[in-house]
This record gives sequence, structure tokens and C-alpha cells, in this order.
Amino acid sequence: MSISSLPSSHFPLIIFTWLSILVYLLISIVIVRHRRIVPAFKNPFFTLALAQSIPSILLLLHIELLVRPREYGLFQIFRVQTNSICAAILLGLQTAQKSQVIFFHISIALNRFTAFVTVVFHRKV
Repeated sequence: MSISSLPSSHFPLIIFTWLSILVYLLISIVIVRHRRIVPAFKNPFFTLALAQSIPSILLLLHIELLVRPREYGLFQIFRVQTNSICAAILLGLQTAQKSQVIFFHISIALNRFTAFVTVVFHRKV
């Protein structure tokens, strides 16, 4: 099979995914480079943003480089004749990356919730 076997609806998704990877990489680079210089980047929000961007990048790369080609038969890793240990490792990586993305979304949601609640219930002394 070749790239022509991909449905035409996947091409905008491919473009969007690679643009997302680029944006996540730029966010990570800016936070890491300017963290020592700009005091605002030492904020826990930017730490959470950096912590979320790393598994998101890995998950998007995993989808683009392993899942989509496997789904449309662009390479032969998941054929019956090949080693099934490779497929199990890739499935485990995908599961771990998805759980990391979910856990970082939960931590950011808790951070935003506590920021909202502390402002609402703050008492002046």
C-alpha cells in the first residue's frame, strides 16, 4: 500500500497534527530557554504547560509515525509474519502516552479550579 491509500479527509488532519507538534515544540523551547531569564516563566502554570507539552508531542509523533501508517498498511511491522513483541511495545507506549496526557489535563484543571476557588473564598484579614 502507499500514501494514495489514505482517505482524503486525513490530509487536513496530518497538516493539523504536524502544526500542533511544531507549536508544542516552540512552546517547550521558549519556556526552557527563558525560564532562567524571565521570572514569570518560573510560574507553576508554565511548569504544567511544559509538562503537558512533552507527552502531547510524543503522542502526536506516535500517531503520525506509527498508528496512521499501521492503519493503512504503509509499513509491515504489524503483519502476521513479523514479531508481535514490537506490536505489544508500541501498544504499551501508546497507552502510557495517553495516560500521561490525561493526568496532565487533570493537574491543569485542578490548578485552575484551586485558583478560582481561592479567589472566591478568600477572606480579607
